[in-house]
Amino acid sequence: MIQYGPQDRFQPADNSIIVREDVGPMDDCAAAVWAMLVNFERWQDWLPGLHKATRQDDGALGRGSTFLLQGRGLANKAVEICHWHPGHRLDLLFSEPRLRIGYCFLLVPTPDPRMLSLHVVVEVEYRGLYALIGSLLRIAERRRAGRILLNLLHCVQRGD
Repeated sequence: MIQYGPQDRFQPADNSIIVREDVGPMDDCAAAVWAMLVNFERWQDWLPGLHKATRQDDGALGRGSTFLLQGRGLANKAVEICHWHPGHRLDLLFSEPRLRIGYCFLLVPTPDPRMLSLHVVVEVEYRGLYALIGSLLRIAERRRAGRILLNLLHCVQRGD
């Protein structure tokens, strides 16, 4: 899974799925993307198949916050925020008996402050029988990561 190094610098595993797109030009580009990422009540706008995300804990939103997801193929799936660096990085960990999936959303600045490079890094750990067909499942997960990224960017660019 996603590894953390000195000063929690991001170090993707060798088998990571990485998709990226440029965002902008728009004022406060990073702030707009971050606002969409952390507004869990709007996750259904950009996470395919999701109908509702319900916060499962109290307190400030951040590392350790947990959610229950409901939707097509997501019946009662738990997700946890496992890394929180406001305006820069958000990691979500989906864990269940047959697999663990980590999604890392990296907001990478560009020389133009009105632009941003948004990276989605996915790491998947298959267990049991799923490990036998892991390479096929990784193809589907790469497509899903691309859809998530495009959906997210569409919401940000619309100004939702």
